Amino acid sequence: MEQCVIDGYIEDSSFLIQSFEAISSPDLLSHVLDFIPNSNCRVIEIGAGTGRDAAWLASKGLNVSAVEPVSEFREAGKSLHPSPFIEWINDSLPSLSQVIQQKNYYQLALLISVWQHVPKDDKISSLTNLHCILHTKGKLIISVRNGLGAINRKCYPTSAEETISIAQQCGFKLIFSTDALSAQKSNKKSNVTWSWLVFEKRNL
Repeated sequence: MEQCVIDGYIEDSSFLIQSFEAISSPDLLSHVLDFIPNSNCRVIEIGAGTGRDAAWLASKGLNVSAVEPVSEFREAGKSLHPSPFIEWINDSLPSLSQVIQQKNYYQLALLISVWQHVPKDDKISSLTNLHCILHTKGKLIISVRNGLGAINRKCYPTSAEETISIAQQCGFKLIFSTDALSAQKSNKKSNVTWSWLVFEKRNL
C-alpha cells in the first residue's frame, strides 16, 4: 500500500480506532457468512485494522493472520483483542512479502475496505500474490467501494466489473456477488455502497 495512504490512516488513527470498533463483524460480513469456515482453518485478513474481524473469526476457532501496515492499528488490536489464534503481521499489498516468506497456505483470504487504496497498476500483482497463498479452491472475499473516500486516504477508481475481470486473469472464478449499503454511519451519509465479491482459486 502506498505510504500516503498509510500516513492518512496514521493521522486519523485515534478517530478510526473507535469508528472501526463500533461496527459489528457479523453485521458487516452478513452477506458472505456462507463462505466463512467454522473451525480448523487458516484465514488471512489483509488490512485487518484494529483486529475487529480477526477477533470474531478467531472466536469461531479459526487461525487468523491479521495483516496490517499501520502500527497504531496493530498495537490497538493486540490490546483490544488479545488471542492466541491471531498472528499480527506488518505487511501490505501488492507484495505481501512478509506473508509469502512464511510459506503458509490459507483456506480463506479477506480484503475488506482495502481494494480502493490499491492503484490500478498494482491490482494484478496483488491478486497474483493472493492466489499464491491460497489452497486450491480457497476463497477470496473482496469488498469494492462504490463512492468517494477521505481526501487524506487516497482512493483509486474501481468497480466490481473491473475487479472481476482482473481476478479472472489471475486465476480466480467469481462464485458470488451482491451490493450493500455501507455499515459505517459517515459513509451512509455520503451514499457510499459496497459490492461484495467472493472468488474461488483455480489452478492456472
